[in-house]
Amino acid sequence: MKKIPTRFEYPTRDFNVIGFEISPTEDRVRIDQALAEASEHGGDPHDTSGKIRPEDELLKKRYLGALTENLLVEYLQFELGAGVHVEKKPFETYEKHVDIEIHWDGNMTPLEVRSSFYYAYELRNVIGKHFKTLGPYSTARKPGETVKDFYLQGVLRQNFNIEDNHTLYFTGGAPGDWFLEKGVVSTLKQDGAEYLVLPMLEGMDATEIVNAIKAIIHGVKK
Repeated sequence: MKKIPTRFEYPTRDFNVIGFEISPTEDRVRIDQALAEASEHGGDPHDTSGKIRPEDELLKKRYLGALTENLLVEYLQFELGAGVHVEKKPFETYEKHVDIEIHWDGNMTPLEVRSSFYYAYELRNVIGKHFKTLGPYSTARKPGETVKDFYLQGVLRQNFNIEDNHTLYFTGGAPGDWFLEKGVVSTLKQDGAEYLVLPMLEGMDATEIVNAIKAIIHGVKK
């Protein structure tokens, strides 16, 4: 897997993302693992309005979710180093589920992973104009969740092909309390959904959020 650190410059700030280029030959194990998880996923097949998603759409969405979580576990473990254990948690219930837990010295911090498809050609515009970092949410079918310490965001071009090279971007995220303090409620054009969101440029980029997690581990206050 090739990591592609990228920095975008905007009038208000610079913004760092990490791209993970997935090759169907070199990363076959990663792809097959994510596909297996997608195929076995026991989550709700309905969209937020209650309609059943088409099977191919459902598989791609679940593949994206599994791939994002798996790559972020791998990346965070590398970044946080020895003495820290990063693990992906199996699905329990929507109320209790935690995507990733970080353990160190008898302590634990929970992370939630959000993954989205993007349509615009230029990722720079996706980050600067079109997309939000997603925080806690509820839908007509899922009650509100317990707010996690951090929310991480991954994005992938919607028209990707699993059997071609495809690049998932880790765009950063935000601490859970940022969403409570300054998040905006949005439906994201999905009936029955309510998300707390932040413009991406108002959240943390990929470098900042990893440093914020390191600060927690090293005993520095949020």
